[in-house]
Amino acid sequence: MSRVSREEELGELLSERDFLVLKERRTHRPLALTEIIAQEVAHLAKEHRDFRESPYFTRFLINIDRLGHHITEVHRLTKSPVPPIFYTHALRFLTLWLFTLPFALVDKLPMRALVPTMGLMTWILFGLRELGVKAQYPFSTGLVNLKTLWKEVVFDARISLEMKDKKEEEEEEEEEEEGAGKNGGEEKKLSGF
Repeated sequence: MSRVSREEELGELLSERDFLVLKERRTHRPLALTEIIAQEVAHLAKEHRDFRESPYFTRFLINIDRLGHHITEVHRLTKSPVPPIFYTHALRFLTLWLFTLPFALVDKLPMRALVPTMGLMTWILFGLRELGVKAQYPFSTGLVNLKTLWKEVVFDARISLEMKDKKEEEEEEEEEEEGAGKNGGEEKKLSGF
């Protein structure tokens, strides 16, 4: 399976104009994507007046604002580096602890179980350390898939719009049924005379 570059991935998801705007912006691209989402919602509101007056529009704006806030917070976290001395100190402590662990376990475990136990403990703890290093930079290591995130946002927006349309159709049907029920009752009264 070949890895798709972020440029190709964004080219599939965005219009040419939005893609060029994003490409020109060299810093803080996730926030630029949030701005594009906000523009799309504003465009929807201009096209559909009833959407602008609905609570869904307000909910969209609130969620987009929250998304922008969270992206800014994540950006701040990812751009504040962990001091290298922290990694060095943590690695030294972990190594020392793992070297002294067999002396503490020698009386508690049989000898044939000590080596596999130590191997497993070493693999788990150094793996957790490596995971922590990768989690510090989630966008550069591929831990966060932008395409999946974008599809979820679009999917949620479509569901919200479909729910709104369905609710409006049900309300119109109820109004028509009420109107037909009133007219039918009047006709029965008139025909009784």
